[in-house]
Amino acid sequence: MEKIAVVGDYESVVIYKTFGWDVFYINLADRNEVVEIFKDILKNPDYKKIFVVEDVYQILAELYPDFDKEKTVIPLTSIYGTKNVAKQKYKKLVAIATSIKIE
Repeated sequence: MEKIAVVGDYESVVIYKTFGWDVFYINLADRNEVVEIFKDILKNPDYKKIFVVEDVYQILAELYPDFDKEKTVIPLTSIYGTKNVAKQKYKKLVAIATSIKIE
């Protein structure tokens, strides 16, 4: 059975438990913990989609460059506001797919 994982700070991701998704709370200050928890999720073949708050997405992009090659990783806005990470990611994907640069 396919499962969905959500990774982030408690306040930002606790709501996703109501959808029946598996929620992983992390301490954003411990960057190594972020990467280790993410790698553990990747090892589980049941997780097909992984939602991460933007702070986690940025940490993974810095410390684990190939983090989104194996499974679908979708950035979420945290309760602390947006950093436009998702917008930047989708602009890049559109540019790759269509050869059109969106401003």
